[in-house]
Amino acid sequence: MNRFGIAAWAWSPIYATSNGALSSMGIFEFPTTSDASKFLEAIKNSGACGSETYSARELGDGEFQDDTPDEYRVNMIPGSENSTQWSINASYSTGQVLPSAKASGFTFLNIWEYSTRLSGQNLETKNIQVGAYEQYQNILLRFGIFGQCCTVGLTNSQAMGTDSTPSLESVDEFASKVRKDILASLQLSSP
Repeated sequence: MNRFGIAAWAWSPIYATSNGALSSMGIFEFPTTSDASKFLEAIKNSGACGSETYSARELGDGEFQDDTPDEYRVNMIPGSENSTQWSINASYSTGQVLPSAKASGFTFLNIWEYSTRLSGQNLETKNIQVGAYEQYQNILLRFGIFGQCCTVGLTNSQAMGTDSTPSLESVDEFASKVRKDILASLQLSSP
């Protein structure tokens, strides 16, 4: 068991959606239903609503985030010098449970707006993550879709595409496609 009380967890591979966004899901098992409820509430409260602004340096050629564990870095311009400094405005919010869910939980929206100036040109992009947590007894399911939009100054080879903005509806559709089979394989049922 880890320090958050999670007995076991698993993540799916990352799949591309039809508009170029990236989807994935996670399953978390807790010793008791109460432990799962406490964790769900803690996650919801930690991202309920807020924003922050910070900066991060670009990863250089051959560098990986793991090479700099004490410094958050970005990888927006492959092959660039590692001196490019990005300004990042991040906002977080939570909402109601997915419309198709038959369990307790909540949705979340995380937005990261990146901007810098390089060689006299403004570079900007927005990364968006929409997702949901659902609780089924001592199991939590987490569905998420990550996309990008509003890119300025970066070519498509340097960004995911022109607009792969995820929506709450796309997360609900994704969850609806896989939820029933997952719950059946875990011998759980929707309340």
